[in-house]
Amino acid sequence: MIGLINGYYFLDCKLIIILTVCFSLIYFIINHTRNYVLYVLIMILIFAFFYMIYYEISYYNEKSIIHYNGKNVEVVGQIKFDLRSIEGNSLILEPILINNHRVKYGMIQLWKSDLKNNLKHGDIVIANLDLFEVDQESNPGGFSYRNYLKKQNIYSTAQVYEIYKLSNQYLLSTPIVMIKERMLNIIDQNIIPPVNEFIKALVLGEKSNLDPRYESNFRKAGANHLLAISGLHIGFITIFILSILSIFSLNQLTKNIILSILLISYALMTGLRASVLRASLMVIFFRLSKQFEVDLDIYSVLSITLLFILLLDPYQLFSVGLQLSFIVLLMIIAWTKILKKYLHPILAVSIAAQLGSIPLTAYYFNIITPAGVITNLWSIPLISIIIFLSLTHFMLNLILPILSLITAKLIYFSTTFLNYGINIMSKLPSAQIYLTTPLSTVVFLTYISLFLLAYTYHNKNINNAKTTQYLKYINILLIIIIITMVFFRPPDDDLLNICCLDVGQGDSIFIKTPENNNILVDTGGLSKSNNIAETTILPYLLQRNVKVINYLIITHFDYDHCGGAEFLIENGFVKNLIISEHFDSMDSNAQSIIKIALDMNIRVFQAHIDQKLEVDEVKLKFLSPPVHPNFKEKNNNSLVFRLKYKKFTMLFTGDIEGKVEKYILDNKSNLQLCSDILKIAHHGSSTSSLDNFLKAVNPKEALISVGYNYFNQPDPKLIKRLINKQIRVWRTDKQGAIMIKSDGYKYNINSYLN
Repeated sequence: MIGLINGYYFLDCKLIIILTVCFSLIYFIINHTRNYVLYVLIMILIFAFFYMIYYEISYYNEKSIIHYNGKNVEVVGQIKFDLRSIEGNSLILEPILINNHRVKYGMIQLWKSDLKNNLKHGDIVIANLDLFEVDQESNPGGFSYRNYLKKQNIYSTAQVYEIYKLSNQYLLSTPIVMIKERMLNIIDQNIIPPVNEFIKALVLGEKSNLDPRYESNFRKAGANHLLAISGLHIGFITIFILSILSIFSLNQLTKNIILSILLISYALMTGLRASVLRASLMVIFFRLSKQFEVDLDIYSVLSITLLFILLLDPYQLFSVGLQLSFIVLLMIIAWTKILKKYLHPILAVSIAAQLGSIPLTAYYFNIITPAGVITNLWSIPLISIIIFLSLTHFMLNLILPILSLITAKLIYFSTTFLNYGINIMSKLPSAQIYLTTPLSTVVFLTYISLFLLAYTYHNKNINNAKTTQYLKYINILLIIIIITMVFFRPPDDDLLNICCLDVGQGDSIFIKTPENNNILVDTGGLSKSNNIAETTILPYLLQRNVKVINYLIITHFDYDHCGGAEFLIENGFVKNLIISEHFDSMDSNAQSIIKIALDMNIRVFQAHIDQKLEVDEVKLKFLSPPVHPNFKEKNNNSLVFRLKYKKFTMLFTGDIEGKVEKYILDNKSNLQLCSDILKIAHHGSSTSSLDNFLKAVNPKEALISVGYNYFNQPDPKLIKRLINKQIRVWRTDKQGAIMIKSDGYKYNINSYLN
């Protein structure tokens, strides 16, 4: 693991010292000791280092597909289904030749919506494609789709112009694909929607068409692991298979071989997920060790399993699935026996699992789900019944199709009851609690402390009193360090921080004052059917250790500026809401947001022209909206304000158009408008940022918050005007989040993607 970690981060961190230390130790061992175990361990570390380096540098190899990104190419390749998501909206094309040149590294993601042909797993095709580099995260705390696909050896996405099937080549995975497709069809034919999609996710890991509300409710109820195929599922499946095999007169070795083949096939069918592979291999190793009378304890089996998985795919070490799978199991092993002395065994296992999952889920997902302890008590037995019914349903469908109608009804009713209960649990107060991202050091020390506590308890009669006392002192010290790091976490700096987030075609700008008060200007809207506040703004805030937005300013109620406000207000992040004095009271967005704010006892302020807001030394002066009969549109009623911190200034303009700019110019002096940085109005629209306005503001930098759109924004003529005036242009669609720091006299500005 140490070797893989250093290999993974080597290209970025240049941890060459690790190699130096390793070679030095090898030299020392060879010349001064015959401790071959240590020698072997160091050799493994070095092997793992170079093994990971090989995977990493493959991305940049001259035969990698990335060198064709941004080009129109002719590709000869083979279609492969993603076994984790056969019904998903994408396929994988493994290139053989690109423009008649051999390609060795990387695959291409194709979108099914681009394909007119009905392509199958194993088809050899020739295609005319535009290749694109996979998008990476454009905001701090964001999800990197590029890294996610890179770990699956997918380096490019494509737009398909033409694609033709040449032949079909049989693959070893073809029977697995056919069996899974058959099982999916059985579910669709016999089980009523939307329960059919739930059963696909539960038994086959196929979540492509699962209603997002299912996942949301399971997550809030602390039972999301039930939807992710895990050791629990493998345990039920193993019992089911052995129950069937017990009917036949087979010796133990034959049973174990059949079980092993079926479990490996199931792991392949579900896409070799880390949790499934871990549980399947552990069952196989345990059964075979007993068969051949090899003495293996649980930790040896875990170690062999992990080694096998990492040899197959070293990137699994960095997957949340693998980390949770192993750590939760270790925590169950360490703590269940202790907790069983005070609690019911089922409750003891549930709490032990929660202890294992909380630090990692807090680190990766910023949530904890206290309701999960109670939910698992009744949901796990019910899930086991549903899984057994589903497996029985598949068998009956092959043998006695008429009887399978009965199991289909039982599956439907039991699943409906399960989802009803999960829905209730998800609505409990504090069922899901958001946390700021803990430091990785805190997560590591928390696990060390939990395992050390369990070790001390289990070995208190083996260790002498002095050793036990030392272990207690170490634990107390660890707990003090953890509490100090969690509750007394120092701020990053004492500067004014401004971040114009990349929220696509919308606006959202975060301001942190030097005294750690927080202002959020607008909340974006929707992106690919996801709420920007939940997928972009909240991860950024929680990564920055922001728990409260002191002031949420909604410049106006167009959805691309206020779409995430309800989410942030409902989840308790907002203390005060500031809106325009002249907002349209009939606007549905305005009505909904204001109602929710009042229901949550949030103070709502209506800002008017010349009003001031002072937060620490940061002063906001509102320059608009004007009281004028010609300015009734939402855009022109945007709040416009100038931020001033000592000598540093920035002008925020919402979505105002040229006539409001003219009104501001007529009523304000250039001195009141002059700013170091200008947030360009209306995503760079042709109707805003006119010459006279730019001249009066006289900015050094211009920020344009914009995404993919059909409005030709930002306007090319505006960009030309800005360049001609020697104003540096920053665009979120090209450069990701734009980040500014200032001590009040000087400022530093840079972009997340650069």
